[in-house]
Amino acid sequence: MEKLHEMDDTFRKQLESMLAAHQEELLQLANEKEKQIEAANEKVILHLYVYCVCIFSLWLPQQWCLKSPVCIYLANLWMEADLV
Repeated sequence: MEKLHEMDDTFRKQLESMLAAHQEELLQLANEKEKQIEAANEKVILHLYVYCVCIFSLWLPQQWCLKSPVCIYLANLWMEADLV
């Protein structure tokens, strides 16, 4: 009977260890997915911001916009973020 209890304890410990490992893996996957979602959201926000500035720049004199540090900065962000 003692041997049966030992086997039961060993099996339970193995199951608990496997469960903890799976829970850790699920947590890691959830964190990675959250980071991917945050990166995608940032990309969308940047895209919308640049788009709005570009639309606004249509009402500005073209010579001003071409020389504007803001427009140049946003164009660089656009290219770096692969939004083209």
